[in-house]
Amino acid sequence: MKYKLLFWIVLIIAILEGVWIYFSHNLTNRINMAPYSFTDLKDSNPPDDSLVTAEGSWISSNTDLAFPLDSVYIECWKDFGHCWIAHATLMDEKKFDPFLSVGLDLKEIAYWNDDFIETKPAKPALGCVEETYRMDRRSKTVTYTRRTIDNTSKTCEGILKDPITATLGNGWDRIDKYKKDK
Repeated sequence: MKYKLLFWIVLIIAILEGVWIYFSHNLTNRINMAPYSFTDLKDSNPPDDSLVTAEGSWISSNTDLAFPLDSVYIECWKDFGHCWIAHATLMDEKKFDPFLSVGLDLKEIAYWNDDFIETKPAKPALGCVEETYRMDRRSKTVTYTRRTIDNTSKTCEGILKDPITATLGNGWDRIDKYKKDK
């Protein structure tokens, strides 16, 4: 009787292990990305106009993003005059061997008022593009815009001329779009 019970326990464990291996093999079944959130301390009690944060994933309606799986966290400090932008990107397994890329950017604030916060246009290292971030405090939305400055020099060859605009949104929506596009 105890061997029969042991047999069934081992069989159930083997089946569960097989299910776990099957689901963990597919990368999209293991991904959990941040839900969208927007926090503005001017809405707190008592109001404080010193910090605005946002979290989510970039979603674009006008273009396919180069890196389809990402999570972003933004902190803008009024007194400091800058926004910290932390991001984690999972490189697309269709184009590359999958790997995780993380980064932290510091962007200077150009405008801070009751309606919006906008960073100064910044040129990343190669100077091929110009990026700006805008946090709309009334609609509680965040927009990223990348404008191409140079796509003809050797280091910038192949960069699309059209601007890219993305909105920070819910990570679950980004995963759903990624799965549909696969």
